[in-house]
Amino acid sequence: MRGGTVTVSWVFMILRAAEFHGVDSARILHDAPFDRKVLTDPEGRIPFLAYLALLERAVVITGIADFGLQAGTFVRPDLHLTTLLVLNGPSLHAVYERMCRLSRFHWDRSNVGISASGALARLAARPPRLPPTIGYRHFLDSRLSIWMNFGRIAVDEAW
Repeated sequence: MRGGTVTVSWVFMILRAAEFHGVDSARILHDAPFDRKVLTDPEGRIPFLAYLALLERAVVITGIADFGLQAGTFVRPDLHLTTLLVLNGPSLHAVYERMCRLSRFHWDRSNVGISASGALARLAARPPRLPPTIGYRHFLDSRLSIWMNFGRIAVDEAW
């Protein structure tokens, strides 16, 4: 499948962010390019390209220029598997190393990596070979936001 698949938890992230801005989930999901039944399966997955289309639709409907950055803050850390890794990490670097490994669960084509040199750490994600879209920009923004959100959780007050 071109672009791979993503977990439905990311769909719920979009819906929570849109609802925060007063847009009903049904409006975002109208004509969604995937079977909505998949949303009832906690392990459900949708095609990555369908996810980008849904994200782009949310951006257009809400009119929020930085929707992707905002959406990343709507990941539910209280119910998120990543939280277990974050809360049990001995350092922020270790947390991000673990998140790099786990990122393939959320997006099976994920290629996020971390490198460190002294006190400087660099997170990098190589984009897939797909045509650039508004949705993809917001996808990258939301991923950055998610990672920063979990970094805050990992170090709590020290952030």
